[in-house]
Amino acid sequence: MKNHVDNDVTSDMTSDMNYQNCHVFKKIKTVYNRMISFIKVNNSGFTLVEAIITIVIVGIIVTPISMVFLGSLQDAIEAKEQLKANQMAQLFVVNIRI
Repeated sequence: MKNHVDNDVTSDMTSDMNYQNCHVFKKIKTVYNRMISFIKVNNSGFTLVEAIITIVIVGIIVTPISMVFLGSLQDAIEAKEQLKANQMAQLFVVNIRI
């Protein structure tokens, strides 16, 4: 008889646990579905971190290129000034000969 009572109590506890587990599972599933739908809805555009990383990478790439450009620009200015000085010297020499 005692065995029969223990089995009934155990089966009642098991059914209660199954109900609780089912209820908890439904809540977890609902929360999970809400999170997934939120992620899918708000998945357009860039995040701030992605934008900052892109700016840093572009800055790293553009800096050496701009330095080369500025260096060649400075060399061109110096060459132009030297050409003017040479032309003026040639004119001076021509004027001395005459």
